[in-house]
Amino acid sequence: MIFSEQTLPPIEVLLAPKDYGKVFFAAPKFSLPDFWTNAAQTFDLEQNFSVVELELSPTFKSELRRRSPQGQTDDKKAQIKQTVLKVHEVAKKFNALPPQEKNACLDKYIAEVTCAEKFLNEIFSEVHSDTIKFNLNMFKEFLIDFRLYEDWQLKSRAAKDLNHQIGVLEQDLNTL
Repeated sequence: MIFSEQTLPPIEVLLAPKDYGKVFFAAPKFSLPDFWTNAAQTFDLEQNFSVVELELSPTFKSELRRRSPQGQTDDKKAQIKQTVLKVHEVAKKFNALPPQEKNACLDKYIAEVTCAEKFLNEIFSEVHSDTIKFNLNMFKEFLIDFRLYEDWQLKSRAAKDLNHQIGVLEQDLNTL
């Protein structure tokens, strides 16, 4: 494939060759991302014109995928799933803590869920669920209720709502 301009080739082109295949293109040397230095060999022809030979090892291709827009989206999806599924681990820890440390544990987890909500907002157009934003928000709200209620009956009700919402949200995570 020959490119008409001096620029980096699209990610699809870089991922297409077999492992250890090579791609040659013309681009300004300074335009190469730092993580390409071990895989790229440059041949300077003019001040802003270099021919680049890029060897595509499995490790390099994996790093390219991870840094691609789709890779970034996949990473955010994985972080959202990991945060939600961490609730079981947090519950065990919460139950083992002395009373004075329980609220701090919940506050930390609520902050993580808030971060997961932010990630979901960033990638929502690429998610195939109409309900996941609502269900994640409800999950966070029930966590906050459980954190804030002092009365054992209200706290018990919030725990019941939270446990139900975990099941609902886990179904949504399967479509993420």
